[in-house]
Amino acid sequence: MAKDNSGEGGEESGKSGGMSKKLLIIIVLILVIAIGASVGVTMMLLKSSPDEGGGDTTAEGGEPAAPVKAEAIYYDMRPPLVVTFDYKGKQRFLQASISLLTRNQGVLDGVELHMPVIRNRLINLYSGKDFEGVQTDQGRQDLLSESKEVINTALKEQGVNGEIEQVLFTNFVLQ
Repeated sequence: MAKDNSGEGGEESGKSGGMSKKLLIIIVLILVIAIGASVGVTMMLLKSSPDEGGGDTTAEGGEPAAPVKAEAIYYDMRPPLVVTFDYKGKQRFLQASISLLTRNQGVLDGVELHMPVIRNRLINLYSGKDFEGVQTDQGRQDLLSESKEVINTALKEQGVNGEIEQVLFTNFVLQ
């Protein structure tokens, strides 16, 4: 009986030894695949970066690649602009919180420096509007585009290079 027990134990240890070898091979294969995938993704990312790899600026087909836009920078004008209207014999108010979008830090530096001029011109623009007109979607869109023109004109007059790309209302209250 002692022989039978040692024979069975030998078969089990042989099976578990074969099983651990298979498991080790599978783990090694998974690691090799993961490393290969990592290297492949890294190579693709480095190759597609315009700053690396010889500065090739052409897209497939030999056409020039579209220029990459710089990251958007937002500036919140504080405090909100408040304007009064005389509408049908009653005082009405407009409060507008405004954010500016540009892609040039120098423009935002100019905005901060010349903020009194910009605020003055925006208040004059808004107070000259018709109260009923700014209540409509089209009136607000027109106000945004006119605000952009006023701000960019003020910046240009002050010698700031660059422009505000977009003016955004983050809060717009009519009362």
